[in-house]
Amino acid sequence: MGEVHMARKKGKSVLKRSAPLTSLAVLEEGAPTTSVSASTSSVSRRAKRQRNACTDDARVDLGRPLLEGLKDKSLLKSFNTHVASSVWNGQERGALKLHHHGRLLAQWNLEKESQAFRDKVHASGLSSLAKFPYKHVSRPLISAFVERWYPETNTFHLPFGEMTITLDDVKQILNISVKGKAVNEDMVSINEDEAREILSRTLRIDEQKIIDELGVCRGDRVRMKWLMENLAGKQHESEEEIDFAVRGYLLFLLGCTIFTDKTGTKVPVVYMKLLEDLSKVTDYAWGASALAFQYRHLGLASRSSVQQIGGCLTLLEVWIREHFWIGGPIANKDYTEEWPRTAKWIPKVASANADQELICMREELDSLKAEDVTWNPYQASRDHHAFDEIAFYSGCLTAFEVVEPYHPDRVLRQFGRFQRIPSSPFLPVEVCRPKDSNGYVVGFKGKYQYWGCWQDHLLPELERGHFVIRPSDCDAAYMEWYRTVSHPRVQNPDKLSGTQKPSTSGSFDYEDWRHRRERAISLLEESFSLGSNPNVSALLQMRTDLYHILTDKDYMQEKDYMEEEPLLENGDMPLLCNREVEGTRGSDNGIQQGNHEIESNLGSDGRTQEGNHEGEGYLESDVIVMPDQNL
Repeated sequence: MGEVHMARKKGKSVLKRSAPLTSLAVLEEGAPTTSVSASTSSVSRRAKRQRNACTDDARVDLGRPLLEGLKDKSLLKSFNTHVASSVWNGQERGALKLHHHGRLLAQWNLEKESQAFRDKVHASGLSSLAKFPYKHVSRPLISAFVERWYPETNTFHLPFGEMTITLDDVKQILNISVKGKAVNEDMVSINEDEAREILSRTLRIDEQKIIDELGVCRGDRVRMKWLMENLAGKQHESEEEIDFAVRGYLLFLLGCTIFTDKTGTKVPVVYMKLLEDLSKVTDYAWGASALAFQYRHLGLASRSSVQQIGGCLTLLEVWIREHFWIGGPIANKDYTEEWPRTAKWIPKVASANADQELICMREELDSLKAEDVTWNPYQASRDHHAFDEIAFYSGCLTAFEVVEPYHPDRVLRQFGRFQRIPSSPFLPVEVCRPKDSNGYVVGFKGKYQYWGCWQDHLLPELERGHFVIRPSDCDAAYMEWYRTVSHPRVQNPDKLSGTQKPSTSGSFDYEDWRHRRERAISLLEESFSLGSNPNVSALLQMRTDLYHILTDKDYMQEKDYMEEEPLLENGDMPLLCNREVEGTRGSDNGIQQGNHEIESNLGSDGRTQEGNHEGEGYLESDVIVMPDQNL
């Protein structure tokens, strides 16, 4: 992306610069722009007209002021073209159209390919993308979170602060590498002749078929079905022929998963540049590129006139399922911690009334509290999927021509750290975010080059904050600051739907749960008193009792447990867990069984090992999950 120094505003030249330590010139977001870079010459005339029509984002007319928020508009400069602005003023966009190709991906059945073919796909490091495809994703769920996404920070703005999809999330959910060479803009532009030559060389498909396909797809793309029709399930007489088919499959796989765009079912031929040498496919940071690509599509979908979204929507939905109970996630009881997190959740059938369900989820998000979030969902799987320091990288991520900033200091609670006011986000050298995707331009210079030496661009330890016992903890000054630069609600209180919300954590019977967890603590403490050689039948009985306590309301009603909950020394109520039970909620708000082990932080004397509160129960950072009755 080229550097832009000058903007025109009411006949005057306006020059804006970032902090003194950088030489990047920054245009006021939404102001008309004039680029001196040749890279913008490819922008269509229509896009240029749209960019010149951008309004001054600093002048935001909200109608009614947002509750306790957005008093300082210096951070969310594009709010007036954001979908949240339209929703606040009663202009419903409805649920987004989702570009998701899970069903198409499943049509190329790897089990029908030879073992040599499958081995080469596995060696690419991308095979996990094909193992657990989601045939469908939730329109209202994804749409509700898109309304919270702000491309200025590349984070979701929730009532209690910011959250985002991190590099650690990508690694845990998709199980693909987040380390390696950047997929950058040097690999972008090819014309039809170059595309034909690349496909002829790498796939060995009849040249006339290639010419015809490029003609149908207008030059630099091919249909994913075309790849499948010409390469799937073929008999291969040599290793070279296997390589041709594997390259085609990997191109198909990328187009169906991490690089799904809004062209429908087409995939850019330029991706084949990274697949030509199959031995070097693992050299690239596919996970980091997937995240940059997802950030960009979230930013595009956050514009008020945009009606659709691309990107890796499996990544987005699983991330939501891991951290929130919104929409009633369904857990896979057969899941084991060795698998990627995509295997943990079962996709729900599409809603019959996505627009109404979107409103319900929006209002539920408006009332969400930090304590309702599972901040560290991967704690139990670290032995199989370790945390990588690269998650603290501070710089830009790239996916071909897409360059997007990555700000771990804005979401420290997701790393189990104490959240303070973050530093200012990286400033683009060129930016325009209108109401639709035409003319959407965001350009950064220099910071994407940090990736090649990411070890030198990690968030300093002093800026990571200290570890916390309660993951939701943050600096009081942070919340005071956050309420001035963001907004806690999207739904205008004057325009509430009045619709009954679906059963989720917001309507969970906490009074009943308090009794359950007190009895559960008592049972766990009793189990430690059995000594190092406990009676097996006694342990099994305790485990059965614990299961009933956590799942059966009638069981609790028959018991006469303590009426009052003891308070901690600071006056707070002790919490057994951050997410009450890892499982699925039934229609009665109970918890259905999941395939998990109980985790405890009680010592051998029955006391908590963390904190200074002896014998007072679990702390919020602990996790208690459902036992497996089949053990």
